[in-house]
Amino acid sequence: ALITNHLYPDLIDKLTNHNILIERITYYFIAIMVLFQSIFIGRNFYKRWIDSSLEAQRLKYENVHAHLHALQNQSQPHFLFNTLNTLTSLIEEDQKTAIEFVQQLSNFYRYLLQREEHHLVHLEEELHFVNSYIFMQKKRFGDNLKIEITVDDECGKKYLPVFVLLILFENAVKHNIVSSEMPLCIKVYCENDYLVVENNLQKKLSIPPSNGYGLANVRNRYRILSENEIIIEETEKIFKVKIPLLQGKDKYESINY
Repeated sequence: ALITNHLYPDLIDKLTNHNILIERITYYFIAIMVLFQSIFIGRNFYKRWIDSSLEAQRLKYENVHAHLHALQNQSQPHFLFNTLNTLTSLIEEDQKTAIEFVQQLSNFYRYLLQREEHHLVHLEEELHFVNSYIFMQKKRFGDNLKIEITVDDECGKKYLPVFVLLILFENAVKHNIVSSEMPLCIKVYCENDYLVVENNLQKKLSIPPSNGYGLANVRNRYRILSENEIIIEETEKIFKVKIPLLQGKDKYESINY
């Protein structure tokens, strides 16, 4: 080695400098690769964050409209007129039932106001709320409106978007004849991982004005919350809506607005 250093000093220096150059190039190459990888990962993370934010905003939009839809429908003059007319008749005929009617009406509106910031609720909780609506409609239509609800405890613990069940009940009552000659029967039951709302089909000849937002709102929210969409089946005699039941609270439940 001493002889080589003595005979070829320039060669040794060149080799040393060459090795240093290679090390520097390797270092810069690795640094550039790490930088590009960081940019790529950051870009993907940012894109996912943007997509998640947009999805959350879409869900927020749909829930706000569901809440407004529920409030607006129950604030429409014909609903208030029918409710007050039913209450007036009860006061004259049965004051005890009239008091219960007012309590159910109060519970109904309280739920509408308290669930403004919620996206998902237990099915059993939504059923409890809808029972107030059913009570009032039964007092209005009597035996002309028949309701059959078959939901076990396991099914009741699952989740669904808030106000969905109300929208489906309203849809059935609004679009079908309810009379002594043609009673309307609404059935609610669980089928696999779906909640089914079914009614005998007897369409009204003239339907009150509608913004058409009810079922569209339900469909849009499920497109965000679940891979399974709602299923609508219609025959000459039956109209059926199947809505997926969710196993747990979704990530969007944490959104505050």
